[in-house]
Amino acid sequence: MNILVENTTGKYQSRVDYVIDFINGHPACPDDVKLSSDFQDFDLKIQYGGESNSENHLVPAQQKIFSEDVNSTKSLFANKYQWKDQSLFSVEEMKQDERNFIVDNVFQFDLFEMIFFHVSRYEEYHCDNAGKDRWDMMKEADQFLVKYKIEKSPVVDELVISFLEAISVKPIHQKTKFRITHDIDLIKKFKSPLSFLRFNAYYLKNWKGVGSIKNLWGSYYKNLFANEVPYDVFDEMLIGGEQDREIYFLVGGKAAVDTPLNTKSEVFKKAIKLSKERGYKIGIHPSYETWKDGHMLRQEKEMLENIIGEEIIISRQHYLHFDFDQTISILEEAGIKQDSTIGYNRIIGFRAGTGVGFKLYDHKNDRASRIIEKPLALMDSSLFDESECDATSFLEIANKFIDENKFGTEITCNFHNSRFDDANMFDLPQEEVYAKLTNV
Repeated sequence: MNILVENTTGKYQSRVDYVIDFINGHPACPDDVKLSSDFQDFDLKIQYGGESNSENHLVPAQQKIFSEDVNSTKSLFANKYQWKDQSLFSVEEMKQDERNFIVDNVFQFDLFEMIFFHVSRYEEYHCDNAGKDRWDMMKEADQFLVKYKIEKSPVVDELVISFLEAISVKPIHQKTKFRITHDIDLIKKFKSPLSFLRFNAYYLKNWKGVGSIKNLWGSYYKNLFANEVPYDVFDEMLIGGEQDREIYFLVGGKAAVDTPLNTKSEVFKKAIKLSKERGYKIGIHPSYETWKDGHMLRQEKEMLENIIGEEIIISRQHYLHFDFDQTISILEEAGIKQDSTIGYNRIIGFRAGTGVGFKLYDHKNDRASRIIEKPLALMDSSLFDESECDATSFLEIANKFIDENKFGTEITCNFHNSRFDDANMFDLPQEEVYAKLTNV
């Protein structure tokens, strides 16, 4: 089935085509269905902009995101629309009461701008300095989806499925695909007596009772006298099976938050060996400053490639430190083909409104990049923050997110080897959550 999308506005065709390509590549879109702005022969026509008529479907052109003017998140609204039993959310300049998604073949909001806004990370690219946190990224609490408390749902994926149904295309309904990934940025917990004192301060700061301090002292004792290595959980953590599995290693960096691994240690060598044996794709975990330093990223990538004897094409930035003006081209120039950085640091959820892979958008050059983004949706450290290290909340937040997103998207998860130890210190049920995700 060929579907023509006619852009009657005559503007921002690259952005319209970016959205068209996203829909075509979405797992819900059948292989025999294709949207294009170039078809001469077509089975269905969708008019983007202009006046409605009885022959075609119409998507109104809002011309706010596809515009030379920059519209801040503060000036935009998430209005609710209903399609069957599914609630959908727009990105609009005016606040509206709840309405139907489509009336007489006319969609009631600009779904092309909505998809582009979320997937291209428009709001982050255009975020001014006043809206950024201490990591120089847009404050998570101010981001559109978080602001409207809809970050826990894949609103873009839900819109794509509803859109296909509304134009009489039967979408592919499938179970959510869970991807398992790991960031390895620490393999030694107690580097010195001073580091032990710092851990005491950390656990006291996140005080949850005397239990965590007792656990810490017990761990330190075993490390000193029984030669136990708290962060060596690779035998238990690294799984086999058919799930997509990726592991990212931090091998460089000079910033205060960087903890480059000792690549000559037996634990590091063991982690590499087990990763290969159990079918993990090995990627680079570029250090903090690489988000704006391509030379540094290439050096770190080459170092890890020499160690594993393979080309590295996958990446996730340390601290999810990403600049939408510079990092994309840096990754392209380094030969990275897939990134998995776009997720939240302090909460779990769909930062780009979707869990499925998409091409990162290069706003600087107004084009789709060559980098496929596999957005991060569920990270252990984010669960720590969102639950405030409370065991009951930790489990409730994770289970609710998993159970409410069992269909129609993908969920990329990130579990650090070091966080399994931290979870034990705080008596958090991380192993239970991990077992659930690796057995779906």
